[in-house]
Amino acid sequence: MGKRIVLLTLILTGLAVAQTVTKVEIKEGVRYKLYRVNGDPIEGYVKELPNDYQVELLPGVQQKVPKTQVLRIEVVADRTKSAQPLAIESARRTVTDEEIAQILGSENIDLESLTEEEHVDLMAELEVDQESLAEMLRIAGQKARTFDTDHFVFVYTSDIDKARTLAGRLESVYDWAVKYMDLFSIPHKRPEAKLEIYFFGTYEEYEAYQTLNGFMEMGALGFYMRTVNRSAFFDMSTWPPVKRRLEEMKNAPAMERRKLQNQYDRWTEHMNKAVVQHEAAHHIHFNVGIFPKGGDLPRWMTEGLATHFEVPPGDVGAVLAAVNHMRLGQFRKFYGPKAQNLPWQHVKDVILLERYGNGLEPYVLGWALNQYFRRQLKEQYSKWMQLLADREDNWVDIDPTVKQKQFEEIFGAVDEAWVKKFVEYINSIQYRESLDYNDLFP
Repeated sequence: MGKRIVLLTLILTGLAVAQTVTKVEIKEGVRYKLYRVNGDPIEGYVKELPNDYQVELLPGVQQKVPKTQVLRIEVVADRTKSAQPLAIESARRTVTDEEIAQILGSENIDLESLTEEEHVDLMAELEVDQESLAEMLRIAGQKARTFDTDHFVFVYTSDIDKARTLAGRLESVYDWAVKYMDLFSIPHKRPEAKLEIYFFGTYEEYEAYQTLNGFMEMGALGFYMRTVNRSAFFDMSTWPPVKRRLEEMKNAPAMERRKLQNQYDRWTEHMNKAVVQHEAAHHIHFNVGIFPKGGDLPRWMTEGLATHFEVPPGDVGAVLAAVNHMRLGQFRKFYGPKAQNLPWQHVKDVILLERYGNGLEPYVLGWALNQYFRRQLKEQYSKWMQLLADREDNWVDIDPTVKQKQFEEIFGAVDEAWVKKFVEYINSIQYRESLDYNDLFP
């Protein structure tokens, strides 16, 4: 009898919920607020599907809500009835052609010459690989949730607001990567499905996923694996060194504690963006045609190019700034203020033989080489990028002598005079310490 009463109560409750949904005609260009049975209300532009409401929370960031979970719907704003466009605070800001031209030093490239088909191919929304997504959810555990944007699908155990903010960032990086390809005439390749991202709420979850994939690079704060074609990140505030510093801050005097807290807030905000943007850049580069996933590619090139996608849009000084001051600062610490500790033979060995002095060198020297090429040797750089994009996608190594010949046919022989020009250019860049977060925290 008790079970029947409970069942009847549930049925009646369900009917009551269904009957309380306000009938609202969903229109394009209108923002709505959806009040849900479980959870906070959500707001955005709405598209009605047979069984769900698809809500655009931010540009490119969407969430589906089952109709059975909606109590009522209210109109928030109708931009079709207003002369002024509705201002929406968004984590994602579209990068204009003018900004891209300024950033990449490509003032003379005609962006309008690109065909409509080339733009639509990569910018159109991708499909979710449902089978692969189900596998991701099994791996992430019971508390994992998911949402997707135009070009990414996220499996997350973190705070939803942090995940959404990062999703907006990744869509900006995707836009930038497509423009980058257009500027250097790299043929487009449409990804097979939405790019798959893990965003874990704790470092422990992230570390467990690292172990599962056999990826245990010391200090890696995020990673993309070509073999599984997925990226993984975690909330930086849960990283053990950061947690230790936070504990130490508790015992500091009030003024010192406020100073450390401000440093911590700036560092975690920057690193949460920069690390994700770097690894997401890899993910995008290996899926849209910049690099073949199974290609034999110099690490200084793949890592160096990704460092140019690290600077968060909106940082002081520029949007998607042309100079990554964190990498410039590292370059000068490694090799001296005027690169006096960088022998020209070592630069040659890195470029042609990939003989690195330490684990950071592919990033630091790679950043500097990409900076030099795209600013000073644009025509050669375009040919180089096209050559790498065309490399065989077969996981087979190329004869080193062939690779050396290909590089020097484009850029010239790497000798003392060549390296001198490179160093002189890097030395000419003004370093802005305020934009270098490297030593800020912890």
